[in-house]
Amino acid sequence: MDISIYENAFSNVISRFDTFLENFSRHENKDLYGLVIQDNNESESFRLTELMKKFHSIGTMWTDRTRIIETPLFVDSKLTEMIQMVDLGAYATRRFFENNESDLFDRIYSRFDRIPMGAVVGIRHYTGLFVCHCKVCQDHRI
Repeated sequence: MDISIYENAFSNVISRFDTFLENFSRHENKDLYGLVIQDNNESESFRLTELMKKFHSIGTMWTDRTRIIETPLFVDSKLTEMIQMVDLGAYATRRFFENNESDLFDRIYSRFDRIPMGAVVGIRHYTGLFVCHCKVCQDHRI
């Protein structure tokens, strides 16, 4: 099945979140479900909503079902501090990968999901054929 980079990226985000919910549910011994909330972007909201409907009906590349209820909710980041916090985390992550600026990124890095053996799974750095030695890539290989 040939899918776009856009669908692949969103599928990875949804699959990773779904796996996090599954693992946390197992650890807490109860069924947990989640919501995807995103900064409102009219040009992308329809596209993401349609992709999420597809994931609910046939699954993602990695999962056959999802613990994520509903399609994404879109909110104006000017109206909610939580989306502003996510924007700050995205900014710190982007500055780390693009400019090797680690001050802000180091403050949030420990919060990314990890498997029990320590490998980081809540963030990925895609580099194509280039072998990267940044801490995200190293910690993913553990």
